[in-house]
Amino acid sequence: MDRRQRKAISDWVSKGRVLFGEPLARHTTFGIGGPAEVFHEPGDREELVRILKFASQETIPVTIIGSGSNCLVSDTGVPGIVISLAGRLNGFHIEGGRVTAGAGVVLGHMVHRCLQAGLAGVENLVGVPGTIGGALVMNARAFGGEISTYLDRVRTLTSDGKEQVYRREDLQFGYRSSSFRPDEIILEAEFHFEAGSPEAIADLQKRFLSERKARQPLNQQSAGSVFKNPAPD
Repeated sequence: MDRRQRKAISDWVSKGRVLFGEPLARHTTFGIGGPAEVFHEPGDREELVRILKFASQETIPVTIIGSGSNCLVSDTGVPGIVISLAGRLNGFHIEGGRVTAGAGVVLGHMVHRCLQAGLAGVENLVGVPGTIGGALVMNARAFGGEISTYLDRVRTLTSDGKEQVYRREDLQFGYRSSSFRPDEIILEAEFHFEAGSPEAIADLQKRFLSERKARQPLNQQSAGSVFKNPAPD
């Protein structure tokens, strides 16, 4: 990336944050990773769209990350623009059994808010690291449940700044996989949950978290569960 391109980014980023040569070790749960040529945290959706269009016009590679779980970054760093949505696009709303969450919402926050609202279904994901966006892309699952089970619709953004809305039936989900294209960025998602007993939900969360603590070194830098379970014979 040349000086003109760097200056252009610096000049119009006003609501978010832009850093040059930012070590990605500061932004991954493993605590590893060399410098991002440009590291950007967009202040809002408009700023995100603008930098994506700029990168597309200038043929600058773009890498999207959330909270940096499930990321192994080379010590040599990442060329182009690394866009972090962690702590961004973090709107969250509950109305009845419907939950709308921005891509940057931490998965654990949704789990906790659903408990408070007496909404059952997502408690099996307690303790799973990452954000809503990343959880959907990899179809996060634990203790027999998957996040895609409760999905209604998703709003995404393409690399050239165009929005797309998918209904659940438009998408395919598998074991730690989804049909989202590599050039799509999840903006927000809508879920539906059934009403449940807060006490029963809390008890399940405690049991699942206890089992997770027994299997994983939660007091050390990691990305949670790493290996896929083998397919049954």
